[in-house]
Amino acid sequence: MTAVDELIEKGAAGLEHLSARFAGEDGLKGRLHDELAEDALFLRKLKPSAISARAHGETPPEGTAVGGAATDAAAAPTVVTAPPREGASKAGAGPNPVVLIAGAFAAGRVLAKAVDWRGHAYPRY
Repeated sequence: MTAVDELIEKGAAGLEHLSARFAGEDGLKGRLHDELAEDALFLRKLKPSAISARAHGETPPEGTAVGGAATDAAAAPTVVTAPPREGASKAGAGPNPVVLIAGAFAAGRVLAKAVDWRGHAYPRY
């Protein structure tokens, strides 16, 4: 394992540790739990030795599968997943974009009319 591989593995282990810490939390920390676990798996895919092996059509070294998860049971990290919270909002929840665009258009029109109305106070010569 090269020094860069070790550095990437250390970063992935840190992300998994953070994910495990945030597993039972509410709010932003609770939402970041799943994302951090996915980021740790993705980071393991970025090891130069794994990339090189996949480019040559081989399986990645050190027992790392193509999916990024370790195949060795002793090296496999354990990620604790928290049950979904009640009342958690959907990922796409929020105001309707059409309403936001219409509101921005109306506010811009009002501002333009106000500037035009005050234009007579400062005439150009």
